[in-house]
Amino acid sequence: MIKFTRNLEFQIIKKLAGGINSQVYKIQRKNGFSVLKIYPQKNGEERCEREIQYYKFLEKIREYRTPKLIQYNIEERWSEMEYIEGMPPKELDIETINETI
Repeated sequence: MIKFTRNLEFQIIKKLAGGINSQVYKIQRKNGFSVLKIYPQKNGEERCEREIQYYKFLEKIREYRTPKLIQYNIEERWSEMEYIEGMPPKELDIETINETI
């Protein structure tokens, strides 16, 4: 189990599928839902840092079709992001791909 240096009050709602390199949870906080991502001990800091840099880059270029990064701690290997309601697409067509480029 991960130990947080900050007092993060939340309730885990459910573990989300799809976290290949990390554990991903839908959590509930006082102000609503968000996603808590916990990176593995092996190479976890590096993976966390790379992903944080990517989200900061997306924000810098004003790409807002991704979850917003709320907070993170690279040394403790976790990040919290905005929860987006919905379902992943079952298949990708050329229109969907062009929409994301």
